[in-house]
Amino acid sequence: MGNLNLGHGLVAMFLEMAASDGHMDKSELQQVGARATRHLRGPFGDDTPKIIEEGCNWFDSFNPKSKDDTDWHKKRITAIFTLGGQMVSAIPKEGRVQVINDLAAIGGADGKVEDIEKSFFFACMECLEITKEDLG
Repeated sequence: MGNLNLGHGLVAMFLEMAASDGHMDKSELQQVGARATRHLRGPFGDDTPKIIEEGCNWFDSFNPKSKDDTDWHKKRITAIFTLGGQMVSAIPKEGRVQVINDLAAIGGADGKVEDIEKSFFFACMECLEITKEDLG
């Protein structure tokens, strides 16, 4: 997928949070859709569903193609954080705080937060240059 934008990156970041514990619970996926739509509606308007679909397809494009494909997850995380790093200059701090809060809600949507979800959450905070103090 060649023409990626920050909307695709946001969708993939939310999906990674939902998938980071090894499964995507229906409640987490509902949170991904609702929270992504809220962030994307302003900048993308009527194209929001298309951006979400493309973001999902991009996220899925990293899935292993064979049993020998062992670094697929690292490639996906690297790609997500590459776009995430671009969010710092494009999204005001208040918006990035909302993204972090949404990641927390997605991670906890299934009623439990695994250590791997916490690790991804803190990595996203670092990527988006948000501190604990920023979260209040």
